Amino acid sequence: MCGDDSPITIYYYYDFTDTDLFCALLEKRFRETGHTRHLRFIEWNCYKEEPGRDGDLFIYDAVVISALAEKGYLHQLPDVINTDGMLPWTIDRSKVKKKTYGIPLMICANALICRRKDDLNICNIMDLH
Repeated sequence: MCGDDSPITIYYYYDFTDTDLFCALLEKRFRETGHTRHLRFIEWNCYKEEPGRDGDLFIYDAVVISALAEKGYLHQLPDVINTDGMLPWTIDRSKVKKKTYGIPLMICANALICRRKDDLNICNIMDLH
């Protein structure tokens, strides 16, 4: 909408690496392209809570994409967003019921790997030292 001066609300994953830098760079790029609306960044733990219904953009761990789409937080990406240059396996992870709801921001995974002899029969990862 032209002349809209409402903020653009961005919910971002609380455990995102260097969020301050990411938010600053996103805002810088936004301004460089001529946009003037205020960007409102809200830290959000996508594992423990739902975002507010006021969100325009969401940065989250892809494991929650189907729940966000099914609950109506996400809308299907419009055709004007070209995903042709993306790695097919990454864009496939952004689909729910064959509809694309997002684009990958980064490709990573947190993992804990240990030798079998070192696990000491621990049943809860929080018990590791």
